[in-house]
Amino acid sequence: MSERGEGYQLLRQITLPIDDYVKLADRGRIKPYIKNKCRLPQRFLNKETGELLDTFKWNHKDILVTTIDNNVVIANTKSAGKPRYKKINGQDIYNGNISRTARATFVKALHNQLSQFIKNIEPIQDIHNFPLGIYLYFHVNDKGKHNIDNDNRWIWTKALQDTLVEYGIIPDDNPYIVWENLSRTILISPESEQKLTIEIYGYN
Repeated sequence: MSERGEGYQLLRQITLPIDDYVKLADRGRIKPYIKNKCRLPQRFLNKETGELLDTFKWNHKDILVTTIDNNVVIANTKSAGKPRYKKINGQDIYNGNISRTARATFVKALHNQLSQFIKNIEPIQDIHNFPLGIYLYFHVNDKGKHNIDNDNRWIWTKALQDTLVEYGIIPDDNPYIVWENLSRTILISPESEQKLTIEIYGYN
């Protein structure tokens, strides 16, 4: 701590509500059954022959439709047309469990969630304030063995710093501007509201 020198103090602080999930889309995309690319449930097949029932057919695009009116049969009935969410856990990105496109969508959604609060922070532009320290304090409900590891919250730091730069709160997030990051998980009771406190330290 002593290496920071005198005058290193809190410059900005903001607290915002958070959730375990981020909304990726207001309405989930409808997914059809495509011939030879997905497994058909038994309810569409004749139990004896294994062929399609007479009430269904493949159209010219090899998509399953109803025979009478050519309506596309929806494969994801539980999620189609409903808001789509993703749990905020950096481990999925680290392990490569989501595709590059899905990762970009996820990061953008988290960025948009943060931006509505971050954009109102007063910019830090005086070069004498740098380098900065950005601290994140997560007050999250205690879920026992289902608690997310503190180090898997790194995606928040990445999204936050990119958002701070985009809105001109800080000029950049290279080591000349931001030289330290800290995140801390504070477990709270399930009845309490979750929140994230962001503190930015620098020289004043």
